[in-house]
Amino acid sequence: MMTSGSSRASLCLLWVCLGVSVSGQGYTCTNLDNVQHLERSVQLKGSTFLVLQANGIMTCAVHCLNRKRCKSINFSTQSDMCHLNEDATRSQLVNNSSFVFSDIGSWSQRLLGVCENHHCSLFDVCNSNANLPVQRTCRLDDKVRRPTSCADVKLCTGNEEDGEYWIFLEQFDGAPRRLFCRGMNQTVPQAFLTLSTPNVGVQPNIRNHKCNGEYIHGERGETTYHKIRLNERTLAVDIEDTTFADVVGPHVLYGKSYDCYSEHDNGVLSACGLKGHFLIDLRHTGFVVSEKQGWYTTGWLPLALVNRTEGGAVVKLDCGGFCGGCVPNGDQLLLDLNRAEELPESSASLVRCV
Repeated sequence: MMTSGSSRASLCLLWVCLGVSVSGQGYTCTNLDNVQHLERSVQLKGSTFLVLQANGIMTCAVHCLNRKRCKSINFSTQSDMCHLNEDATRSQLVNNSSFVFSDIGSWSQRLLGVCENHHCSLFDVCNSNANLPVQRTCRLDDKVRRPTSCADVKLCTGNEEDGEYWIFLEQFDGAPRRLFCRGMNQTVPQAFLTLSTPNVGVQPNIRNHKCNGEYIHGERGETTYHKIRLNERTLAVDIEDTTFADVVGPHVLYGKSYDCYSEHDNGVLSACGLKGHFLIDLRHTGFVVSEKQGWYTTGWLPLALVNRTEGGAVVKLDCGGFCGGCVPNGDQLLLDLNRAEELPESSASLVRCV
């Protein structure tokens, strides 16, 4: 165990090394005898998520410290290749005479300058370039290859377990979103969005023709959605998919509202109102209904009342006719990112593609 005096001496040597740089690109000091917290002739196997060329052990450590995901490093003493690991479990160490291993917790945050003790997410890298203002230090780590679909998760890992994964949406600047991947043991897995609150559509079986009095007619339909099928590239919802829905009576399409209650002449709400209802609630999912999304009316003398709240995260649909209602334009529901909402990083699995 190092004494406090030897620790201070070691840290001073680190700072001496840091003073020798090449055009601001890295550190040339590679005298490993000056670094006490290394395990020599070993490397950690099975958890490397990024391999970089480094100009010495100091550069390698900084690469790791700049990433919250990084817990340890393997550094090649022959090629200066730097392995960033998302684990530091010593039971996974294997012998390799050309490598050294170090738990990044042994390194000083002061090596990072403006990024010292940064709070970047697991998906970001902190840019310790001193010319950048502190509020702009975190950016998406474009050096890491990430899964852009459920199929990519399977391809990257060989994992056949269905579950929640972080998917980096290629058409939306690589934004990370939590999606449920189903059928991972199949050739092409499917993506679903898990709803934090069940979304329910009701198609009643009551009528009130010309508001002359209610009477029962037909079969009542109610569909409760727990997950919705989502295209990872277009963010279009398959409104007919009921894989994760409870269906009672006639199937109510996702985002559709319909009834046979009353007529609405000239688009004016009848005196006895309407009964068809659907509530879209995307809060705590990282998505909203796109501003481009509209609804078309269908059937006999229909009326559509669409109420958007929470920036489009909640859409209340009250639609009906005799019989009639409203259906999403294009027969699919288009979503968009809710960039103001952050989801817990621990709520889905983050896989690596190497």
